[in-house]
Amino acid sequence: MTSRKLRANTGFTLLELLVIILFISVLALLSYPILFNQINKARHIEAKNYLGTSARAQQAYHFELGTFSGSMDVLGVSLNSKYYTFPDPDTFSNTMVEMKAIPIDPGLALKRYAYGVYFDSNSYATLICESDEPNGDAEVGNTITDGCVNGVEVPN
Repeated sequence: MTSRKLRANTGFTLLELLVIILFISVLALLSYPILFNQINKARHIEAKNYLGTSARAQQAYHFELGTFSGSMDVLGVSLNSKYYTFPDPDTFSNTMVEMKAIPIDPGLALKRYAYGVYFDSNSYATLICESDEPNGDAEVGNTITDGCVNGVEVPN
């Protein structure tokens, strides 16, 4: 008789299952913002990597021709991003070029980036600026000593 009674009491009650489901739901809700931030960080890193690749291509182009390129197409670099666009540089000369990464969808709350490549006395220097807030502006100065005109400097 006791073995039948023990077997009938095995298992979880409905209340216990509801408490477990509630606990898992709270954990999921708490972890969602952390996951979302990590996804945006990965997208930011992608933009900075593409700009870094473009900067190295600009340095090679400048080394060969003595001026930076005003067209991303002639650099021979493929910049295919689902989240960012990389327009042709607005500012370029034989001493500096500014390249930008602009989010395609403003609703994703991604930051903008500007990457400056500078040439002075047979050496190259680079500067990365990140917008202060999502969809803000980022801009590098005309010289490396000007730093970021808009946004904050990102260590590279």
